[in-house]
Amino acid sequence: MLRLEGFMEIQKLHADGLSVSEMARQLHLDRKTVRKYLQQAPREYERKPKIWKVDPFRIYLRERWEHGVRNASRLFREIQKRGYPGALTQVKKVVRPWRTEERERAFVRFETAAGEQAQMDWGHFGNWDGRRLYGFALTLCWSRMLFVEFTQRQDIETLLNCMVHAFRYFGGVTATILAAIAEAATATDTQATGSVTSAAYAESATAAAIFSATVSIAATLTEAGLA
Repeated sequence: MLRLEGFMEIQKLHADGLSVSEMARQLHLDRKTVRKYLQQAPREYERKPKIWKVDPFRIYLRERWEHGVRNASRLFREIQKRGYPGALTQVKKVVRPWRTEERERAFVRFETAAGEQAQMDWGHFGNWDGRRLYGFALTLCWSRMLFVEFTQRQDIETLLNCMVHAFRYFGGVTATILAAIAEAATATDTQATGSVTSAAYAESATAAAIFSATVSIAATLTEAGLA
């Protein structure tokens, strides 16, 4: 089969006025080949699909994968008992894109409506002027609009002020707030640092109640314009 370069060379020589015999002589081709490619372009090379020994077992593997069996070695042993003659490598290649699917499913963004929810974080940012420095952040989940305020205390009074400042900055109050803040916020002048997930925060009923009350007070003060 003639490559594209050869086809282009035939077209060039033909445009230059050379005869079929002369083109065949220069390109070391048969005259029939030259005539053929003067009339048609070379076809693209079609690679034959590779046949894998694991192909007959793909449906079974997918069914087992959907039932929670995600270990390639275990799947390999199972299809071996069903007559699979190949190696573990092919099984790993089959399940590799399925693992990517799982990761993509795990990171699907949770969508909320405008004004429905905000997410709050309050973490430790090292020291400033010999005192601890904290960063309070409130993010609107729908628009990703962000409010940040740095403080040198991490207590209920400071939390209340930060919430009011954030609500004023946004020009309103969201229906709910997702908390991912330090447990230190539940006790006045506590010096614990770092941040925890909302699940860990909710382990303490008292802490959850204090946080909820603080948000409610901040929202009321903001709407009333008292703070």
